[in-house]
Amino acid sequence: MGAVKYSAASRFFLLLRAGMKPFRKKYFNNSVILSIQVYVSLCVFTCILCFRVLPERYFEWSSRRLCLSAAGSSSKSGVKLAAGHTRGYQQVYDLFLFNDELDMLEIRINELKDAVDYFVVVEARVSFTNMPKPLHFSENKDRFNAVSSKIVHIILDVLSGNSTWEREASHRNALLDLGLHQPGKEVRRGDIVIMSDVDEIPRSAVIVAMKKCPEIHGRVVVLELGLFYYSYLTRAREPWSVPMALQHPGPNVSLNSTLLRKTNTSATEVVRFRNAGWHCSYCFSTLASFRNKMQSFSHEEYNLPEYFEKDHVVRSVQAGVSLFDHLEPDYFKQLQRPDAPRFVREHARRFQYLLNRRSKNAGLSDIPTVN
Repeated sequence: MGAVKYSAASRFFLLLRAGMKPFRKKYFNNSVILSIQVYVSLCVFTCILCFRVLPERYFEWSSRRLCLSAAGSSSKSGVKLAAGHTRGYQQVYDLFLFNDELDMLEIRINELKDAVDYFVVVEARVSFTNMPKPLHFSENKDRFNAVSSKIVHIILDVLSGNSTWEREASHRNALLDLGLHQPGKEVRRGDIVIMSDVDEIPRSAVIVAMKKCPEIHGRVVVLELGLFYYSYLTRAREPWSVPMALQHPGPNVSLNSTLLRKTNTSATEVVRFRNAGWHCSYCFSTLASFRNKMQSFSHEEYNLPEYFEKDHVVRSVQAGVSLFDHLEPDYFKQLQRPDAPRFVREHARRFQYLLNRRSKNAGLSDIPTVN
């Protein structure tokens, strides 16, 4: 006969029963032991329900409720959208800028892999400052083999434009112009397109709710994310309202990424999903990554030596204050416990730098700690 297989709940109950065995005859009778076992089991089940199941169900429920309340709204974005879709189902395309944030990409994919059909990764051989750079995804694609069928990977040899902002716009437009039209994976009218950066991660429950939400047809959706700095423990007072989602008007219609990125998010007519995910800015595991970010992104005014200095970076990250002194010290607050995607919570030891920056090296692995 083969070995008997037990469910996780059965294994837990058997372990609990075995653990109580030494106390049976000495302290308690069988009925008391059984009562204790049932009580402890209920407590464990309640904890799992509260911290693992209910939060995800709550976000899906609250997002669905928002859909119903948005039925009469209209968009002032200036983008003409589809009123329906041409399939019997909608596909979801997740478009985002990517440089070298491999951990964040893995977190994003694991949060969204069951809600998204295609992840569009477009990487360039040059940075926004027009400096040569490695193709980080190409060099690490084996890390994502489990979802390779869902990844649309495109390489750009150059980025057009004469400024950092023009080259960034060129990169974003490539997401739409190239990423949505790959053979066999072409976008159709009514498919959902998410436009963001790799560290702007929507909750999977919100995407699922959008797919079940006919009231958003023909409207631009603003995804309001919690804004975090350095880790999921330091949160800003205000949400981050830049990421967008919409139904694509069809393969023969071009969308402008700049227009989408700069939609008037303060307009009350725009459909808004609140607490829709996480934007973890400067959530890097190494000092080198901080410096690479500052040397390659579009804000050239922050590309200054004093911001690269090791002690300055460590102090800023530990204290949860801006690297560039452009935000009030109380703009961020320290949470009692991190608000992080499930994949981060489930791999807390591996992603410790995203959960606690109070160590001597601020969680930066390329800075040795001093005893």
